Amino acid sequence: MLVSLWIVSAQNAFAHVALTAGIGGVMGSIVKDEKPLKATGVAYGFALNWHPHFSGKPSFFSLGLTGKQMKLNYVENHINKRATYNLLGPSLGLFFPISETFIVQILGQYYPGANLSTLSTNSVQLNGSNFKYSTYELFTGPAAFEGRINFTTDKTDGQFNKKNRLRSGIGISFLQQQFAKEKVDISTSKDELTPTTTSTVSEVTHKTMIITIEYFLGLTF
Repeated sequence: MLVSLWIVSAQNAFAHVALTAGIGGVMGSIVKDEKPLKATGVAYGFALNWHPHFSGKPSFFSLGLTGKQMKLNYVENHINKRATYNLLGPSLGLFFPISETFIVQILGQYYPGANLSTLSTNSVQLNGSNFKYSTYELFTGPAAFEGRINFTTDKTDGQFNKKNRLRSGIGISFLQQQFAKEKVDISTSKDELTPTTTSTVSEVTHKTMIITIEYFLGLTF
């Protein structure tokens, strides 16, 4: 009897796990020394979410895990820079089933190990010689926080059902993070010379403010 109850409970719990993958557009700014630098790009990632039974009532308990990577482009001092923003962490939020197949979720997402890295290349004339150099910057600091709202629709007919749904929707999020440390590697070379690298680490007060609009698709089970 106890085993049967445990199996039923487990099936009910797992019936409300959703695994989705998403891709979207990104816009915002990277603020360095109080100077905002406009950044645009794309974001892609996955989300694993658990929510309660579809009872038709709002729930104040929705758990998840989100992994995301952003590819950003911005210009600093007339130099084009390419940035990669890595984010991974848990989420907690509210679950509002408007109907059996239309859901609104409001989530707070926490990324403890978030980091932003940038790469740029340039050249300079010095004493009649042309030197090429590349700059790699790594920004780290306290955790990133993201507020997100999902508008979700589920398909439950055809080859899908109330348990195994085809889930899709639009997510809109705002992310912010403060950076406290910057590591810079500058590699310099001239055609006939072997590249040399200089590294520095310094304390900074930079931050990011990013808006993402994303389309996601996945399954529930």
